[in-house]
Amino acid sequence: MEHGLRLACDGTHDISNSRIKLIAVGWLAQHVPRQSIETTFVLLGFALAPSENHVAVRLLLDSLDAHVREHLGDGLRKASVAHIDGGPALVKAFVDFFGQDFQLVRSLEHVKRNIREQGVKKLTQSSWWTSTKRWVSKSAFIRNTARDHVQVATVGAVN
Repeated sequence: MEHGLRLACDGTHDISNSRIKLIAVGWLAQHVPRQSIETTFVLLGFALAPSENHVAVRLLLDSLDAHVREHLGDGLRKASVAHIDGGPALVKAFVDFFGQDFQLVRSLEHVKRNIREQGVKKLTQSSWWTSTKRWVSKSAFIRNTARDHVQVATVGAVN
């Protein structure tokens, strides 16, 4: 285990019409069943809670840690990194449990989903977008102005 154990945690949106959240924590196990590395989520436990809040996540981590310590001396603290969705509840619970220096990684699927769902909207609201639109407008305007000046000079020369 050169890089240590890796955890993953995520909460569902509403399950059924109950509005209850299912929050799951597990190990990420890498294996090579074919010609490429695959990762399997090995469930350690889950909690059902009215919302994905840091108290529920912290209680789940504490409970799982006590159980894992029965089989693995360091418990969950044996993990070197956790892949989470980046939501404030998960971040707060993991930092409270593991400490400020514990490595948290935002899952790639959540990053891609945010870019798909919010990227264009956030991009158009950013100062980069404003600067780019201004630059494009100015560039287009300068080009048109230069062309218009050339035409006016040509027309003036003909008269």
